[in-house]
Amino acid sequence: MFCEPDASRWPEMIRLWKTAFGDDDAFIAPFFRRMGNGLRARVCIVDGHVAAAAYLLDASLDADGVRTPMWYEYALATQPALRGRGLMTALLADVRAAAAAAGVPYTALRPASEKLADYYARRGYRPYFRSRVVPMTRAELGKLENSVAAQNPYDPEQAWERALARTAGSAHWSQSAIAFALQAAAVGGDHVYAGSAGFAVWAESGGEAEVKLWAPQTNASALARELLRSPCSRFRIRVPVHSPDFPDGDAGVIDGMLRSTDGRPLPDSADGFLGMEID
Repeated sequence: MFCEPDASRWPEMIRLWKTAFGDDDAFIAPFFRRMGNGLRARVCIVDGHVAAAAYLLDASLDADGVRTPMWYEYALATQPALRGRGLMTALLADVRAAAAAAGVPYTALRPASEKLADYYARRGYRPYFRSRVVPMTRAELGKLENSVAAQNPYDPEQAWERALARTAGSAHWSQSAIAFALQAAAVGGDHVYAGSAGFAVWAESGGEAEVKLWAPQTNASALARELLRSPCSRFRIRVPVHSPDFPDGDAGVIDGMLRSTDGRPLPDSADGFLGMEID
């Protein structure tokens, strides 16, 4: 049986999440606090218990210039004792049917490995979203500091739209979804900045900052100033292929997949950007 779970199922879902991903209550709690408020889930029930789960976050896709509803799928997990029985394949099919019934023509996800990418490809997902990484030294990042920091009120949607100014076929996120992703990143141990300069998420290791999200609100220099508060000497900034801040670069790599839920073809895009990194 497949269903959208009510709160009575949450304890089982939390136990499954912990088993599958090793996260603690502090990390998991924000997800469940949002259940039903921009966040939903589908579960597979076997013998009366949650056997597999998929979490779904509302977004929209730039589908040939038209904003079209999309669900972002993440934290997909099956009980260890029940793996290999096709339950996740069936759950993914259920998510597809539920999305189509809700008028959501696309779902997207980010595979954690090439093996998982192959798994999802066999279940109807296609490589679609791209990103590239810009390596920078402190001196190079400092060269972006050439204008006064923005004084406008923080507007994460404005920052995200600016980041996608040259990129068709991308995912667009609401203010609440961005806040949710930033909260999850902070609880998960990443460094997070969110303010008048825009927003950014990065992890520091060995003197290098891996910048997972980079979205200046009005200009790159203001956000660079915030990022340079990090003691790191090197930075790797993940951006769309056609970033307004770093316009010269290679074609990047695939880092997200998309599928149609109702049989319509995927929109044209050579460089759409998924951007968010929640799980």
